[in-house]
Amino acid sequence: MLEKDYEVLRGPFLSGRQRPDGLAGTMLLAIPLQVLMLFCVYVVAADETIYPYKDALFKLHFIITAAIMGMSVLMVFSKVHLKFQKIQYALSIAVTQNLFCITPYLIFLFLVGGMGISIEELRWIMWLSIGIGLMIFVAVCIRFYFLLKAGKYRKGSDRDYVRSRLEGTSFKGIAIVGGTEIVFIMQYVLRNSSSDLNSLMIASLAIVIAYVTVFILPEQLVILYCKSRFSSFSFDRRGELYPIGFDEKYGKRKKKVKV
Repeated sequence: MLEKDYEVLRGPFLSGRQRPDGLAGTMLLAIPLQVLMLFCVYVVAADETIYPYKDALFKLHFIITAAIMGMSVLMVFSKVHLKFQKIQYALSIAVTQNLFCITPYLIFLFLVGGMGISIEELRWIMWLSIGIGLMIFVAVCIRFYFLLKAGKYRKGSDRDYVRSRLEGTSFKGIAIVGGTEIVFIMQYVLRNSSSDLNSLMIASLAIVIAYVTVFILPEQLVILYCKSRFSSFSFDRRGELYPIGFDEKYGKRKKKVKV
């Protein structure tokens, strides 16, 4: 496919929502939220679960989260995030998936494991839910591929019009404040109620959030691919987005090559 087939995906960069300095600030703000979510998962949600490997899972999850947070701090510096834009975007994917996919899924798993079911039933639910997540990911990948082939992400398409209107709105503040409020509400409900109904509602919300995050993962990966292949998805040292057809390596426009 040609570079123009992916042009609509440049929207977040054109609007400034995913500029390197913007991503750096968002990932920095996500650090305390990740710490808070770890607490909610392993202290609150896992309090009465029968899941047998929660301690080992905590150690692994803590190490991964600490590594993500450490790298997020490094990306605050402009010289670093402008030089390593591909790594920064890959790291932003990791932050998103950690906060809104892995963590909610673990909340779901631990809460279900505290509802009086057996370990065998919990394992069955775990593999079933993982299987559904994988099917969602594969189905979205296939759909995304055919949309790209059909030119639905070219400039001037219907998707270009819809996304250009959405890109004009910043959801960063809403997401951070809303996410923090949800965490505190969940913590309050779990501590002040022994009802399985409340736990079931929170578990249902958590698995829905996890699946929605899986749904957006293919697009994130395609954009990461575009940042690796096309200079027009990256910014120069002055913080300006390279134009379509520009070759960063040679400092000039390149010929369009079909793959």
